[in-house]
Amino acid sequence: MVRALADDGNRCEKVYGELLVTSAPRLWHQLVVQRLTTALARYLEREHIGRLFASPADISWASDVLVEPDVIVADLTEVRTLDWGRIRHLLLAAEVLSPASVRADRFARRRLYQEVGIPVY
Repeated sequence: MVRALADDGNRCEKVYGELLVTSAPRLWHQLVVQRLTTALARYLEREHIGRLFASPADISWASDVLVEPDVIVADLTEVRTLDWGRIRHLLLAAEVLSPASVRADRFARRRLYQEVGIPVY
């Protein structure tokens, strides 16, 4: 259902049936994401343990869950399928806090990431 919404520039996610809508990220948010991905990319070049992606990336564990973490490191075996629907075991999920997403990041997404067993959030 979330994927069927009109593309109005907002980020739409669903966590346990609750629709989370946030506006496009601010410039500072994107700079932080870029710095984080650069650092993680360097690490993953040495330690081939996962594959790095930055948003947008539709991740879902159930029909009432669809999230787009700012940065993820996914299991290599699942990435090789080239199918977002098969990526379920994240090694890391990072959310850069911003005024528009702080409640969802600190509570709804954090709880979800803990429950699905992401070791680093």
